[in-house]
Amino acid sequence: MQEMLWTLLVTSLCFTTTRVQAACAKPEVQKDFNFLEYLGTWFEIQRSSNVDFENGKCIATTYSRKSPVALGVRWQELVDKKVKSHDAELYPTSTKEPAKLFYSSTSPFKPSFEDFPYWVLSTDYKNYSLVYSCFVNLGIFSTQSDHYWIFSRQMHLPENTTNQLHEILASYNIATKNIATVDHEDCSSFI
Repeated sequence: MQEMLWTLLVTSLCFTTTRVQAACAKPEVQKDFNFLEYLGTWFEIQRSSNVDFENGKCIATTYSRKSPVALGVRWQELVDKKVKSHDAELYPTSTKEPAKLFYSSTSPFKPSFEDFPYWVLSTDYKNYSLVYSCFVNLGIFSTQSDHYWIFSRQMHLPENTTNQLHEILASYNIATKNIATVDHEDCSSFI
């Protein structure tokens, strides 16, 4: 009897893991992505609310050219009137789809979000960017989590633009019901 229970448990875990791995959305990414045009500062406007490593306001990310194939990343936020920052690199994972990037932490302190896929779904390089990631944590209790970020070159983005970006996410069944909006009030001294 005990062997049968163990067999059922292991089998159910295998099926759960397979289903969870397949659960990530497979959205199309930005065609002909040009990472040189992507360089500079982007302000985080909105994100999925399950991004638990961002708690502050005035969140901004600056991308710089680190090498011919990598971008340097400096992410900053203001938490309790103190600047919190994190350094990373972005590498393309596909020559056919250069908008499929991989985020890798370079900070000595490795946070829980140190490495993850970073797909640029849509950008016009001058006003907005929509980024998607799916984390799959394998183990006995596998978990999968969709994350997205909406960025702007300014601290605010017109509502019609954010609505269009939400429509892109919805077209791939990426939930946009729990949105966290970043506070950029009184942030001019932070930049």
